[in-house]
Amino acid sequence: MQKVIFTGPESSGKTTMAKWYAEQIGGVYVPEFARIYFQSGNDNYGLKDLEEIGKGQLALLESADQFERQAVCDTGMLVIKTWAELKFGAQLEFVDSSIVQDNLALYILCKPDIPWEPDPLREDEHSRNELFEHYKILLNKYQLRYQVLAGTLEERKKFLYGLNLPD
Repeated sequence: MQKVIFTGPESSGKTTMAKWYAEQIGGVYVPEFARIYFQSGNDNYGLKDLEEIGKGQLALLESADQFERQAVCDTGMLVIKTWAELKFGAQLEFVDSSIVQDNLALYILCKPDIPWEPDPLREDEHSRNELFEHYKILLNKYQLRYQVLAGTLEERKKFLYGLNLPD
């Protein structure tokens, strides 16, 4: 089964739309591992933490392959790659190789054209447009299939409802 992976900047609707879409298609929702990782309240993190988050996200993504239903992922390894590059100036080899291996996934790139919602795990509401462009560059660099999701909540739902996904 093909995975649908929601990606994009902070507060661009990834979680809301991934949960809704998984419910609509009867798919399996795969959560964002960073939220699980930071439940302990540690929001001060370094590259080592990012590596652990990346490994946890990768494990969740790989576990989605076992389901007979469509897997809908609330984030993927492009998010880890973006934070490694932009926050730490680092490359994580396992992240790059996992992106290449997930080339059959359909990525939904969420545009930050909705209002910022504060959240203790979010860092910078002012760089969302730059981050969005960075995601587009990465999606094109890796030649990944993607659709941009933009507009109001209702416009986004209508767009996603119209997707025809192969098994």
